[in-house]
Amino acid sequence: MRTPGHLSMALAVSSLALLASSAAAQPAEPGGAGAEDPPQDSAARWNTRSEPPRPAGLAGHVALSGSVAWVLPFGTISEGVSQHDRFGSGLGYQLDLGYGVGSSVVIGVWGQLLTLSDGSGCDDCAGIGFAGGPFVRYHLVQGLRFDPWFSFGIGYRSQSQDVNGVERSYGGLDWARVQFGGDWYALPQLGFGPFVELGAGNFFARPDDEQANGVSWRFMTGLRVAVDFPGHGR
Repeated sequence: MRTPGHLSMALAVSSLALLASSAAAQPAEPGGAGAEDPPQDSAARWNTRSEPPRPAGLAGHVALSGSVAWVLPFGTISEGVSQHDRFGSGLGYQLDLGYGVGSSVVIGVWGQLLTLSDGSGCDDCAGIGFAGGPFVRYHLVQGLRFDPWFSFGIGYRSQSQDVNGVERSYGGLDWARVQFGGDWYALPQLGFGPFVELGAGNFFARPDDEQANGVSWRFMTGLRVAVDFPGHGR
């Protein structure tokens, strides 16, 4: 025969069993203590992972270059007169000074000196030429020692020669100065490499006995030395 004490004990045990079974049946809430967390080491690696550094651009850089090249004038210098008649091939010297306005773009000014040999239509008539103007240059890649580029510019050109004691002078507009080249940087501030140039223009000022007509052309190829501040790739 069960006593009241035994009944109370049985009721208490039954209540505890019901509470335990109901707690075990409830699903764990997302993000709660029962949720499965990712391994701590992989999470730490993810949080500390960084993107690779971007290559430095040319913005704010000062770019100075000098070059020497073989030059060949061709085309016409005035109506019925070819450049080949007046001026032969020779050496050209150039200076460029630019400033980086973007990661790949440099704008600046250029100057040029040409020392030309006798033309085919005269003897002892070597000529000289001066030119200068603005340019924009685009650099194709960043972060490498070899720096390929191309450039476009315009300018004013003057050429003259002495023929039997009489000076003949020409002046006009270079409406296209296109260059292609590449510099290899042996040091962050110093690079060198080849280039080619094709120029085109018209001479409007000329001797009185000649008429303006035609397009004068110029081909150049040579070696360029480039100086970069604060340094290529920085």
